[in-house]
Amino acid sequence: MKFIIILLLISLASCAKAVDDYEEFYRLESTCKKINEDLCSLRQLPEDDKSFAQFSKAQIIQGKKELLNRWCNEYNAKSQMITRSVWKAKKLPYELNPKSYNCYE
Repeated sequence: MKFIIILLLISLASCAKAVDDYEEFYRLESTCKKINEDLCSLRQLPEDDKSFAQFSKAQIIQGKKELLNRWCNEYNAKSQMITRSVWKAKKLPYELNPKSYNCYE
């Protein structure tokens, strides 16, 4: 009986891990989309906007681009892990390329 309970607990833990992995890909993609939206908003602001008092517009944009690169790399690394990629939704891309986002360049 103890063995069956242990197997059941392992199965439940595996299912929970699969759901977490599935949701993580959506979170990563959503984060990349949000950073791109931030880049779009930043690009529309004038150079002399008061939000650029501490850092220049170019510095902030560069920081956002680096952040987008990091999150895309995270997504891509997890996408290549066989144990995680199995649980990625088919409608999500295999890889994310930061240059494919419309406000990256």
